[in-house]
Order: sequence, then structure tokens, then C-alpha cells
Amino acid sequence: MLRAAWFWTWLLCWTLFVCALYSLALLPPRVIFRRREEAFTALVRLWARGVLAGSGVRSEMSDLERLPPGPAVIAANHASWLDVWLLLKHTPRNIRFAAKRQLFYVPVIGWLMALSGHVSLTRGDRDQDLRALEKVKARLLRDHLCIFWFPEGTRSADGRLQPFKKGLFHFALDMKIPVAPIVIHGTFDLMPRSRWSPRPGQARGEALEPISTEGLTVDDKDRFMARLEETFRRALAAE
Repeated sequence: MLRAAWFWTWLLCWTLFVCALYSLALLPPRVIFRRREEAFTALVRLWARGVLAGSGVRSEMSDLERLPPGPAVIAANHASWLDVWLLLKHTPRNIRFAAKRQLFYVPVIGWLMALSGHVSLTRGDRDQDLRALEKVKARLLRDHLCIFWFPEGTRSADGRLQPFKKGLFHFALDMKIPVAPIVIHGTFDLMPRSRWSPRPGQARGEALEPISTEGLTVDDKDRFMARLEETFRRALAAE
């Protein structure tokens, strides 16, 4: 109980502090950050570092040189809230998240996500999701952004990989951009869905070889999805 109280108090205070920095960074004259995207990327990485450090969670990520230099979908397995902070801390790219709509209603964090151009997805409403994704396509290509996506759709209840959903694959194939898998280890043991705060410990991520969409169409999404899912299962089994 004391650990949970500390974690949520720290998370709230640190989030408010970083949000204040973000607001100040956008005030003219913009001396440090010339664009909103630069401010967001730098400060959200600072936010993730602070959350993990305050939680006693040590983290690392290997083989980041495998990430494509241009626009891409970064796909990761999802077993814990810690996955989000681990990815934000270590991924050296200008990124956005594709996240379920409910997260955008969370005070402070959700508002910041909305202001910063993250993609709000509505479970079960494919047409609305496609409209939301359509808005970010031009920005992804223009600004060489990467979009984070958890293909399972939500956190695993037991730590095992769940069946993938098709939205990621339709988007990547439609845009003709590669999918870069990042396999995350150890976060479920530290903070499963049943816990309100993380245990201190070690978590790590590993970037795998990106999968090209060249020569594929949206009609290939089922085979492409099965290929990526099998890639994750092999990597997790080799832990």
C-alpha cells in the first residue's frame, strides 16, 4: 500500500512538472525547441526516465541501430504499463502512440497526448479509427515520425502474447512503411495488470530486424500479421 501511494504521488508530481516544462518550452521566443514535436519528444523521454527511476525500475534496450531511419510502425508486445515508459525512454526517434480512446480522458496525461498529436483509437469502431489514422499519414511522411503500436490491443492478463489485431497491418501496408518489432522482457513480473505499482527490478527491450512492406498490399495483411506474431513468439520463447 505504501509503495502504491508513493508511486502514484511521484507519477502525478513528476507528470505535472514535465507538463509545466512542456508549456514553458512552447512560449515565445522558442530558444531551446523550434517546433512542438521537438519539445514533446525530448520532454516525454525525460518524463519516462523520471517515472522509471522513481519506481526503482532499471531498464535497457539493445540493437536500436536496427530501427529504420524513416517513417515506420514500431510494434511491441504489451504486458504492463511499464512497456510504455520503457519504449519512450529508449527509442531514439520522434514518435507518436496509437492508443485506445479512454487514455485521452485521463487528466493531464490524456490532455498532453491529445495536444501532441497521438492517435486515438476506438475499440470496435473501425471507420472512426481509419479516419483518425488518415489525419496522421501526411505528418508521418513529412516529419519522418514513427508510430508506436501494441498489436495485441491491450495488456496481457497473464504475461503471454495475445492474438494480434489487424489495424496495425492495414495501416502499415496502406502507407508502405516497414514494421519494426521491439520485444519487451520482464515488465509483466514487475507490474502485471493486477498491481497498482511496479516492483523494483530490471526490464529490457530488444529491437528485431524490421519487416518490409515492399511489394505487399492490404490483401496480404493476414499473412503479414501471422509472420509478425510468429516473430514475437520465437523471440519471447528464446528469453
